[in-house]
Amino acid sequence: MRRGSARIDRRRANPRGRLVLPVLVALALGLAAVGCGADAAEVKSEAAPTAGSSEPGPDPLGMTLRAAADGSALLLDDGEALHVLDPATASERFVAVGAVASGDGSSVVSAAPSGAQTEVVVRSALDGSLRWTTTVAGPLEVVGASREGETVVLVDPSAPGGTTSFVVVRFAFASDPVLGDVRTMLPPTITAAPTPSSQRYDLPGELEYDGIGDATSTVFVLQRSATDPDAYKVRALDLWEGGVSDMSDRDKFTPEGEMYGRYRSALVVPERGEVATLYTIDGGGGDGAAFVHLLNTRGAYADCLDLPAPLGRGVPSTLAVGAIPPGDPLLVFDSEVGIVASFDPDVLGSVSTFATTEPALAAGHPAAVAADLGHVYLAGGDEVVAHDLLGTVTGTWSAGGQVTALAVVPGSGRIAAIVDGAVRLFEPDGRPVRDGLRPTSTPPPIPPPPFVDAVPSSAPTSSEPIAPMPGSTPGTPVR
Repeated sequence: MRRGSARIDRRRANPRGRLVLPVLVALALGLAAVGCGADAAEVKSEAAPTAGSSEPGPDPLGMTLRAAADGSALLLDDGEALHVLDPATASERFVAVGAVASGDGSSVVSAAPSGAQTEVVVRSALDGSLRWTTTVAGPLEVVGASREGETVVLVDPSAPGGTTSFVVVRFAFASDPVLGDVRTMLPPTITAAPTPSSQRYDLPGELEYDGIGDATSTVFVLQRSATDPDAYKVRALDLWEGGVSDMSDRDKFTPEGEMYGRYRSALVVPERGEVATLYTIDGGGGDGAAFVHLLNTRGAYADCLDLPAPLGRGVPSTLAVGAIPPGDPLLVFDSEVGIVASFDPDVLGSVSTFATTEPALAAGHPAAVAADLGHVYLAGGDEVVAHDLLGTVTGTWSAGGQVTALAVVPGSGRIAAIVDGAVRLFEPDGRPVRDGLRPTSTPPPIPPPPFVDAVPSSAPTSSEPIAPMPGSTPGTPVR
C-alpha cells in the first residue's frame, strides 16, 4: 500500500452518522496479531444490463455497483467491463472494457494494449469526455487509480513467472483534501519528470494490486503464498525506493506469518482514505469465520476486523459490506442469520450487532447493504427493507426480482439496485423510478437522527530509475 505519509489520528469527539441501535450486543473482539483469519482501454458503445433485457449476461453475483462520491454517476462492474450509468435514469452513458474507476468514482481509466505499447485513457464519468491520455511501453492492464484518477497503476501480464511488473503512470499531481500537495511526499525523480510520466517496477514474487496511497507514493499489494491460494501477506511498494516491504497495523506492529481468507467484496471509502475488503474462511465456525481487511490508504497501515459468531457461517454470497457516509461505521450484513454488524473503524475491537425482524433477510438469499445518513437498506431475495439508525424497520418493498447489490445515490437519496442482473432505481420509500422522472407526489422528508448536529495530453512518458530500499525486497526498475 503506501509509505511516506504520516499516520492520521481519526478519532473524533462527535460521532456524526454513528449507527445507534437499541438492542445491541457489544462485543470486545480480541484481534490476533497474525491477522484476519489466522484462527482457521477500450471505450465501446455496448449496452449495459437493463431491466427487462432477455440477453444472457454475466453472473449477477459477480457484479458490483457503486455511486460516484459526488452522485454524478453509477458504476456497474460486471467483471468484464465498467458500465457508467446516469444516476437519474440508470441509462448507460458509456462502457469501458477492462476499466477501473478512480477512488471517488469521478473518472474511468482504461488501457488498450496494441503490440508493444499500451494507450492509457482517463475519461470523466459524468459525460465520457477525455481527461488525459498517453502511451506507455509494454502490453499492460490497468488495475487501479488514485482518488481522482490522475495516477494510474498497471501490471504487465507478460512478466516472467514468479515476478510482477507494475507501471505507475502519472498525469498530474493531486492536492489531497487532507494531506495537501502530494509532491511534498514524492521523490524528486518523480516530481521533476514532465507529465505524463511513467515508472516501471520489476519485482520478485506473485503480487496483486490492493490499493494506492492517498499521497500516491505507495502501491499496496498482496503477496500470495506459493503453497496455499488463500494465504497472503499485506505488503507495500515504496515508490521512493522501489522496494517491497511488509505493512504494519495502526499500532506500528508488523504481523509475522500469513493471513488466510477468500475475497468476497470491497468497499472504497474515499472520504476517509480507506478500502474495506470482506473475506471469508472456509470451514470457519466461530468468531473470525469472516473478516474485514481495512486498508488505510491515507495513513499507510492495515487492520483486521473479525466478524463475531454466528456471522460468516453461510456461503460467501450471504455477506455484504457497506458504510454510513462518510464511512463510519462500517456495516456487514449476513443474510444467512439476518444480522448486521456495525464496526467503528477508529476503535479496534469495537463492534455492535442487531438482528433484523424481517424473515426474508435471514433466508440465505444473496446479501446487499447500503446506507445514507438516515437509513440502512438491506436486501434479501426480491425484498428491500429500510431501517432507521435506531434499527427500526421503516419500510419494505419488492424490487421485482433477485437483488444482489444496493447503492445510495448521494444528493438524490435514490436507491440503485442490481435486480436480476439489471440496474433499477427506487425512491427512498421504495417507489420505482421510471424514465428518470420523479413521481408527482413528494415523499415526506426524512427526519435527521437525534445525534446529527443542527488539459488532455499525449506527450511521451518518461521513466526514472529507482534504487532499492535497504532491508526490503528489491525491485529492478527500468527505463
